[in-house]
Amino acid sequence: MRKHYYIGVPAPLSTISSVVCALAVAMAVPAWGQQPKKVEPGPLPLLPLQAAWTLTLEVPPSAGGAMDAERVYIPLTSEQMIAIDRESGLPRWTADVESAFPPVVGAGMVFVAASDEIHGLDAATGDRRWRAPVPRAVGSAMTFHDGRLIVAMEPDQVIAYAPADGRVIWNRPLGGAAGRMLLAAAPGVIYVTVSSGRVVSLNATDGAIRWERPVAGVATIPAIARDRIIVGATTNHFYALDASTGKEKWKWPVGGSPVAAAAEGDLIVLTALDNTVRVVNRGDGHQRWRESLPTRPQHAPLVGSRLVVVPGIEPSLSGFAAKDGRAAGAYEGSTALAGPPLVDLALQPYEVAVVAIQSDGIVTGLRPTAMLFPEAPPVPWLTLPGRVLTREPRPDVPRPR
Repeated sequence: MRKHYYIGVPAPLSTISSVVCALAVAMAVPAWGQQPKKVEPGPLPLLPLQAAWTLTLEVPPSAGGAMDAERVYIPLTSEQMIAIDRESGLPRWTADVESAFPPVVGAGMVFVAASDEIHGLDAATGDRRWRAPVPRAVGSAMTFHDGRLIVAMEPDQVIAYAPADGRVIWNRPLGGAAGRMLLAAAPGVIYVTVSSGRVVSLNATDGAIRWERPVAGVATIPAIARDRIIVGATTNHFYALDASTGKEKWKWPVGGSPVAAAAEGDLIVLTALDNTVRVVNRGDGHQRWRESLPTRPQHAPLVGSRLVVVPGIEPSLSGFAAKDGRAAGAYEGSTALAGPPLVDLALQPYEVAVVAIQSDGIVTGLRPTAMLFPEAPPVPWLTLPGRVLTREPRPDVPRPR
């Protein structure tokens, strides 16, 4: 039997079919050498906020507080320290220790600067693990970094304590003209601004002075921006100093006394009493944007995850997009705060991210409304969906007998 083989040849497309296919391919595939357009994420949805709980303290706070993942710690004018559950607002413990400074948390401990001692308390229970006498009065808020508790003592001394037992690791007199000292720490380095007009860099391991530089009227806490240290001066300037040498890299004039600076990556945020917030480049100080504030800034700004937050009087928090300065929400507090609002920028769904401690003793735990994932309220249907069907007449069929 003879076998037959066939070759199938598709029929040529019509003109209309060819055009349709070409348009479909052009819409599905981007142009040659062209990358798909990226959608940039917006700023962190910290604001607006919704109250999760409110607690009225029996006595007002004596200073601002501190916060970790589980609790909030507040010094009281009754010479006590109180710990509050961060999620529920319920008191967890109190300890008899007085302080005029906010506590510091780290390594499972709460560190409290009293008038004549440093206390190390267990963060979970409030039990005192150690107490260490201080040679002089504590001069400013402490800081915890690289496994060390760093304390500035009047008039010109910086001491590093071991957090486990309060042992002194090193003690460094700064010499020169004394004054109020403010601390900031980076890996391996501690920076100190002295109100008499100096910026000092210390080695975190042994306290050795790396460099020091005079700056007229230094008043703000140092802000660390990688290879730059940003400080504000009462000459109405912010100065950017080289982190390795202290050499001035650039300065920026402002219309009022500087409040503080903050930094993330290549962005530096500057706030001053001219009621403005500015974002400038880390490298050369070039201004990216500037916005007026609805109130006077009170504390150091916060910056992270494309968001700038400025603590003020009313509103208590003002948010701005880090890229262009557009408004990104606000929080209206009822009275002045006892210290900077405690903010956790690592947002978690349904969890408290901000705690506001008012000077009148009202403490409020706040959750970002965007992290509550609210559903739209149900709306009643005015008309039923679908097509209205009319009833067909019944056929006239004789009933079976």
